[in-house]
Amino acid sequence: MYKTKVDCEALPGLLQVLTRNAVHLEKIPYVDHPEIKVDEHESMQMPFRYVADAKGLPILPEGMLEVLKKDTDRGIDDLL
Repeated sequence: MYKTKVDCEALPGLLQVLTRNAVHLEKIPYVDHPEIKVDEHESMQMPFRYVADAKGLPILPEGMLEVLKKDTDRGIDDLL
């Protein structure tokens, strides 16, 4: 078993560094069930709450929008 010495004098400074950029959960902007426009005739509604950007749009993982658009090109035969 490893033992680690903790410098108690350093703890307040460490806590300050860890909480410096902290954001309260209530202050995180979000959008529930966002509607993603695929093209001018088609859209899809996402089933979750997503963190929103400054414009109020959901922040999606990199590449997710392309995957969603590709999925809309598939027909029912592709799913069977």
